[in-house]
Amino acid sequence: RWQENPFWNKEHVEYKPDDWEKAYKRIAILNSILSELDNVREGESDTLANRVAGEAYFLRAYNYYWLVNVYAQPYALSSADKELGVPLKIVGEVEDKHFSRASVQAVYTQIRSDLANSVAAFREIPKYSRPIRADYTAACILMSRVCLYMEDYEEAVAYADSAILRESHSILDLNSLEEGDSFTYEGSPETVFTQGGYIMAQIHTSDACWWNSSSTASSYKTSDDLLNCYGENDLRRKIFFTHPPFSTDAWRCLKFREESGRIGDYMLFRFPEAYLNKAEAQAILGDEAGAKSTLNVLREKRFLVGEMPAIEEEMARSGENLVNFIRSERRREFCYEGQRWFDLRRYAVNSKYPFSKPIRHEVRERQGGEGAEGHYVTVGYYELKPYAEDRAAYVLPLPSSEIIFNKGTLVQNEDRPARKMVRY
Repeated sequence: RWQENPFWNKEHVEYKPDDWEKAYKRIAILNSILSELDNVREGESDTLANRVAGEAYFLRAYNYYWLVNVYAQPYALSSADKELGVPLKIVGEVEDKHFSRASVQAVYTQIRSDLANSVAAFREIPKYSRPIRADYTAACILMSRVCLYMEDYEEAVAYADSAILRESHSILDLNSLEEGDSFTYEGSPETVFTQGGYIMAQIHTSDACWWNSSSTASSYKTSDDLLNCYGENDLRRKIFFTHPPFSTDAWRCLKFREESGRIGDYMLFRFPEAYLNKAEAQAILGDEAGAKSTLNVLREKRFLVGEMPAIEEEMARSGENLVNFIRSERRREFCYEGQRWFDLRRYAVNSKYPFSKPIRHEVRERQGGEGAEGHYVTVGYYELKPYAEDRAAYVLPLPSSEIIFNKGTLVQNEDRPARKMVRY
C-alpha cells in the first residue's frame, strides 16, 4: 500500500527487514573470495579460478543492482551523480569506519566494472551443466540490462548480441506446450541462470477468492489490466495463467508448475531478455526496422503458428509508439519475474521517451454472511501516483537500525507520505 513505513506491522511496531543485511553479507563473502583469488590462481588460464571470478563478479554486481533499485531513486542521466545510492564496500578487509551512501552514478559504475570483469573471466569458460551457476551469457544479459537502465544503448545492443551469438540457449516455442504445462523449468532452453525459490506460488495461492472463505481474500490475483494486454492467439495468456479452484473470474500466474527441479522467479535470467533489451535499444537509437526484426524473433515463438499479427497491423509503430510497444511486450513476457517494478521506475526518468502511470491496488472485502451466502466486494483502492508526483514512495526507506549504527553518516531517504484507502 506504499505506506510511510512499509516495515511497520498493523500495530505500528517496526520489524527489521533482513533483505538489506542478507545482501551485504553476500557482498562481504564475495569481497573475500575476490580478495583471495589471486593467491590461489595457477596462471591466467586457470579455468577454475576464472569461473570463480566470473561468478563472484556477477553476483556482486547483481546484489548491488538489486540494492540500488530498491533503496535508491532510479538512474537518471540528469541526476544520477547527485542522487544518493547505497554504501559501496568492495574490499575484503574490515574497514573501521561508519559508511555513507555513494551516488547512484558511482554504484552503477561499480556494477558495470564488475560485469565487465565477469564477462572477461567467463569468455573461455564453457556453459555449466545446470543453470544454478552464472556464465558468460548471464553476465552479458545483465550488462545489457544495466546499460539499458543507464541509456547507453549502443552498449546494450552490443552485450545483447554477445549473449545471442554465444548460441548456448534458444527461445522456447510455446506451440510445443499444452495448457497446464510448466513454462519455466531448469532444463528449458531459455533458462540461463536462476537462484532462489519460486515465490509466486506462495503469493498467488490457490485459495484466491474462494467462495466459502470466511475472511477477506488471502492472496493476490492477476489484474485485468495485465490480462487484457495479451492479444488474440498470444499463447502466453493460456500458458502463464490459470483459474484458482472455485473461481471463474479470478486468475493466478503460474509459470513454474513442475513438482521436481529447481527454478526461481525473482532471480531468473531467461534468454528472451537479450532480444527485448536489444529491440528496445535499437528502437530508441532510431533503428526501427532492426528493432522490429529483433522483436519478431521472440514473437514468432509466442503466437499460434501462422497467427502472429504484424507489428504494423496492430497500430502505427514508429518512434515513441514502437518503444512503448516493446515495453508492453516486455511486460507480457516477464510478468511475475521481478522486472516490472524496476522497469516502471526507469521508464519514468527516461530522457527521450519518459512514461509514468498511476498504479492502483484494489481492496476486496467479504460481505453477505458465511459460506455460500457471502461474496466479495471491491470496496476501494490504494493508489501510487505517477513518479513525478510521488517519487518518495518509489524507494524503500533504509533500515532504521543501519541509520543508528552508522551514527548519522548514512542518510535516510526522504519521508514517504501516509496513504489512505480511497473508498468507492
